[in-house]
Amino acid sequence: MTLRSTSQAGAYLDDTYLEQVNTRVIAVGERDGMPWAAVERCLFHSQGGGQPADAGWLEDAEIVPVRDRESGLIVAMAPEGGTLPPLAEGQEVRSRIDLQLRMTHAALHSAGHLVEAAGRMQGWEMTGSIHFPGQARIEFQVPEADGRLTDPE
Repeated sequence: MTLRSTSQAGAYLDDTYLEQVNTRVIAVGERDGMPWAAVERCLFHSQGGGQPADAGWLEDAEIVPVRDRESGLIVAMAPEGGTLPPLAEGQEVRSRIDLQLRMTHAALHSAGHLVEAAGRMQGWEMTGSIHFPGQARIEFQVPEADGRLTDPE
């Protein structure tokens, strides 16, 4: 891995609705035989906090965003069986995300926090959460018996 700059702006944190940005490659490398690149203005939300990763593209190549443990950067990796175009540090690139998918993920994540808050107001303790489409859920532990939970109404 080579690093031109370890400074990466989390554009996905500044503007959830930002769909596309022109930016510069700040690092390139390989992980488990798969190429990756990190960009200065990063649109990509990697999987974390119970929320799935964005779907996105660098130039026209499909990518999977992953947080690199070694550098702390969010890197754009080629999906299994995919490739990235030849990229060099300092190169200008266009990055973009699937905004509709991002909005679905963000809505499920926000809804999960609301459900968690409602459960805490009942005295329940959250034990787990996942915000993936088709399987979003919040799990609670009830510290003492709560009769309301046995009545379907």
